[in-house]
Amino acid sequence: MDINFLKEKNNDFLFSSFPKKIKSLQWHSYEVDGLDDNKEVTLLASSPITKYQIFKYQNHAYGIQFHIEIKDTTVNEWGCVPEYKQALEDQLGEGALDKFDQAAKDNMAKMNDYSKILYSKFKEIIK
Repeated sequence: MDINFLKEKNNDFLFSSFPKKIKSLQWHSYEVDGLDDNKEVTLLASSPITKYQIFKYQNHAYGIQFHIEIKDTTVNEWGCVPEYKQALEDQLGEGALDKFDQAAKDNMAKMNDYSKILYSKFKEIIK
């Protein structure tokens, strides 16, 4: 899925170097909501189906609603759980696991680059 950054990311230490749009892996349908009136929360990125994909609370905590930590085997490993596979097929139709796995592999290099950027920025903060 596409994650679209808002202009607020330009002022954020962790995400300022990210492009305006990235591909991500999101398997679940859970999402954070009800933050619209909280002035201590800054929305950094959204997707067409999840408003609060990346947000931060003050300067203390971040929420990331997709999986930035994937590897080549992630989709197949998660797909071994029958309920996970069924949920994917309920959303995307028969054969969804193979299609999802291929889409993840097609975007793996970029997704891993974003993970590395985020990890290196976190390391800078904790020094």
